[in-house]
Amino acid sequence: MSHTSQSHSQAVLAAYFPMWHDHLQWQVNCQHGLSQVPHYINHLILSFVAPNVSYKGDTTTLVSDVFFEGEDKGLTNTASIADLAACIASYRQRCKSSKIIVSVGGEIGGEFEQINGEDLTRLLTDLDLDGIDIDYEPSGLMTATPRQIQRYKTIIARLRHHLDSLTLCTQKHYLLTCAPTGVGVFDASNELTILGVNEPSLNRYQQRQFTHIAENFESEIKALDQLLSPAQCGQENTIGEWGDAQDLKQPGECHVGTLASAYQFPSSGKMLPVYLAKNDGKLCDKLRYPYIGNMLDMVIYQAYNMGSANLLARVLCYQGHKDVSRFLANASPNAEGFKVVHGNHVGKEAWPQYAHTQERLSILCQYIMRCDHNDGMSFWSYTSVAQDDSVFVPPAGLGYDSPAQAFKQVANDLRLL
Repeated sequence: MSHTSQSHSQAVLAAYFPMWHDHLQWQVNCQHGLSQVPHYINHLILSFVAPNVSYKGDTTTLVSDVFFEGEDKGLTNTASIADLAACIASYRQRCKSSKIIVSVGGEIGGEFEQINGEDLTRLLTDLDLDGIDIDYEPSGLMTATPRQIQRYKTIIARLRHHLDSLTLCTQKHYLLTCAPTGVGVFDASNELTILGVNEPSLNRYQQRQFTHIAENFESEIKALDQLLSPAQCGQENTIGEWGDAQDLKQPGECHVGTLASAYQFPSSGKMLPVYLAKNDGKLCDKLRYPYIGNMLDMVIYQAYNMGSANLLARVLCYQGHKDVSRFLANASPNAEGFKVVHGNHVGKEAWPQYAHTQERLSILCQYIMRCDHNDGMSFWSYTSVAQDDSVFVPPAGLGYDSPAQAFKQVANDLRLL
């Protein structure tokens, strides 16, 4: 069964749904936490479950014993997995084409030293979920070291193996997605050379090609320029100079960096040796999955908490992942690439250096839809507060007053309405 055979021929609009609120009311049939989720959010990601979760199939287990309940939150809700399953079934009656997956990791994931794959797939079955999202954030950061790169490859292969084993029982394809940093494709340390990958579409992201950015990405820059207003040109499309600290904050009406600033993270480029690692065949079929990246149905990269990098950098986050996906799709006759989903933040980021305004969201949607109408956008999170009082907000403001308002406009931009 192929990655795409069970997926929709429409854009993706995903939202992470935090499970640590008392008001979710999983025991109230008509007023539960999913009852107000609009149909155009077609991928809902329940967040978070620990990779070493213990769930043995007892549906009387409390939801708060399976899902992360917040720092010292101590939820008082006594809802069970059976209650949550009933709410999910009710949600599916209303939003029949939507996918519901569970995010594993997040701030409770740590190093993923233990993955209880059987318990996770048992949870998928009992809740009638559609897959697993990997949110690997070692030490609260993003993949950067050789050990973390190796661990990420192992996580993907093991979970793909468990999901494919479950497919043999249910005849249903289960999605495997991941949420790495968006800068993971900006090859700041020439990872492609180390991997022995010589692909023109990917080589242009290398550090040694940085001085040729303007010519190597001429068509992409031109496409972005056509979407920018005259006031935005000169800031949102600036390349910058390699290693220049000033690239983090350009002069202008709001603080915004350049493309060059996105190459300055320890995690820049470090997802390339994950996606492009060859599959050793120990856990998953090498013909179907020649590379680790082929095991993923969708990459929901985080284009937030990546500093002050401008729209050009964020467009190339998308383009870089798209180029990797195309490379993977051409790896063998049976291989497929992954869908590419641009991750945004409602309101103020945890480490605010960039404002996710409605205007910027619309520009990103338009760019993505010009490239592939099956890709899309995601948000952290469904319940975030739509406020940002930082100096990184343009004078016009965010352009939305609630998460719902932002979601609906993006749905419209993605042609889901």
